[in-house]
Amino acid sequence: MENELFYSKILLSGEYIVFLGAKALAVPYKKYSGKLDFISDESNQTNLKNQSNNVIHDLYKYLFTTLSNSVLTNKFNLEEFNNDIKSGLYFDSNIPLGYGVGSSGALTAAIYNYYVEKREIIFNSGFQNEILLNLKNELAYIESFFHGKSSGIDTLVSFLNKPILIQKNSIEVVNYKIENISQLCMVLIDTGQKRNTYNLISRFNKEIETNKVIKPVEKELMPASDMLTKALLESNNHEIFTYIQKVSEFQFDNFKQLIVPEFLNFWERGLKSEKYFLKLCGSGGGGYLLGFINDFEYFNKEVKAHNTQIKFSLIH
Repeated sequence: MENELFYSKILLSGEYIVFLGAKALAVPYKKYSGKLDFISDESNQTNLKNQSNNVIHDLYKYLFTTLSNSVLTNKFNLEEFNNDIKSGLYFDSNIPLGYGVGSSGALTAAIYNYYVEKREIIFNSGFQNEILLNLKNELAYIESFFHGKSSGIDTLVSFLNKPILIQKNSIEVVNYKIENISQLCMVLIDTGQKRNTYNLISRFNKEIETNKVIKPVEKELMPASDMLTKALLESNNHEIFTYIQKVSEFQFDNFKQLIVPEFLNFWERGLKSEKYFLKLCGSGGGGYLLGFINDFEYFNKEVKAHNTQIKFSLIH
């Protein structure tokens, strides 16, 4: 098996509301990656590898029982997949689980790459919208095993290894690099807690269905998030901070249940100072937070002053 790496991702904008048709901008994050491999007798950390093999086997059982009614009918080579699982197939990955950077997306992308009918047309077509939408749906179907419902964004970024701009009926591969933004720091902040993405997404969908949050989401969050996406693509620092502030305020006021309690005060101090702003990274409830910082020295002081020891890694 080729040692092709599939990278993690960062969702810069659009968490949750992408399901409602909002724009979302997602980029590969190459600090973390994974690849498919086989367990050998000489393998280290065999227990972890066996756990990975068991998860992949459960995915196989899910696909075996549902594939006939799916978008992947007659495309997925289940026989080869099952034989490889019996031979010790596992996902060799350093992507943190339950942290919002696409661990299941990278695994899905790797499996799709090796066991679904080769789709060279995807890379030879100029990434046409219809082809990308179909690809996203196929990837989302596989990844839904892990979360109950998947947008397909994480695994699409991992599979293509390219930044993507997505909304309800449109996907575009974009030439975007975080490094192009000047005078701006982005960091991943470790909450120290894993989360259950399935439960979080299910709860949000239930709240949407019962109209608990739909009006303020549509009136306030979606326009602010769409403008944040536009500002990021244009590398417009002033607009980025204008709209990340609005997104951060909305999430703080309306999504407190998705913010680890120990970080509420730290989040609020950023809003009051206007020196840094935090947002959820993926589904929230733990994992990473994404920080946008316009005064890194001030941010560092706040980190040191916070009661909880905060670990963060600089993205840009």
